[in-house]
Amino acid sequence: MGFGGAHMHVRTGMETVYLSDEHMSLVKACVEKCRREKMLAWLYDEDRYPSGSAGGIATKDPKYRCKSIVNHEMWPQYFTWSDNICIAFVAKIDGNILWCYKRIFKGDDVGKEIAEEEEKLSCKSGEWKVLFYTTGPYPDHPNFNNGSPL
Repeated sequence: MGFGGAHMHVRTGMETVYLSDEHMSLVKACVEKCRREKMLAWLYDEDRYPSGSAGGIATKDPKYRCKSIVNHEMWPQYFTWSDNICIAFVAKIDGNILWCYKRIFKGDDVGKEIAEEEEKLSCKSGEWKVLFYTTGPYPDHPNFNNGSPL
């Protein structure tokens, strides 16, 4: 019995600065030692929770921060396109049943798109809605958005 490998696990309280030259040198030394011992070397995720934040390094720049996506449903006559809409559809909905849908784009005439779809449909039940998705900032959380580690 024995060990088949080792994990290099970054966590709070390390004396070596995460992703520094010294840190990378230590990772390399661990990999080389595992190779000599015919063991597997595993890097465990990145610095602290949540995945993808690299201990706040990746989230210092707002363009790399988490974003949210929110689903909206609206009557067609009230719909107007805004810059935070990432995708939109006209859809015929009856309760929880989605009968049909068609993607729409900024500048499309929503009423015209609905009329064209209505001609193709054999079902007449349901109501036309616009389903659209917006993006925005993710709620503040250390490591998600503010660039500081937990």
